[in-house]
Amino acid sequence: MSWTVLDGPGLMSHTNGINGAARRKGAIMGKKVIVTTAHRGVFFGELLSSTESETVTLRNARCAIYWATTKGLFELADVGPNAKSKIGSVALEITLHDVTAIVVCSDAAIAKWEAA
Repeated sequence: MSWTVLDGPGLMSHTNGINGAARRKGAIMGKKVIVTTAHRGVFFGELLSSTESETVTLRNARCAIYWATTKGLFELADVGPNAKSKIGSVALEITLHDVTAIVVCSDAAIAKWEAA
């Protein structure tokens, strides 16, 4: 399965050959990210594991139960959840399987996710 790492505005890297951002081993490890899964899950947290497999681990993870963005999923990574979004409680650590995308969050988005 192929999935995508989004590392900043407009930078995409498909991992069928582990190229671009994903090839830079650990390039986004330790960053706050949004992870999506094939099971329609949307999660925020600190990336603890490599992006070289379909399984990743997040620290201080939160699940987006519902988001009321006007610009889609990537708005969650750009500006964060808004007042109409429902964000779950913090899980100290979670392992996610069947990852479809990893999106690096802006500082503004991180602040909103952590306050939600």
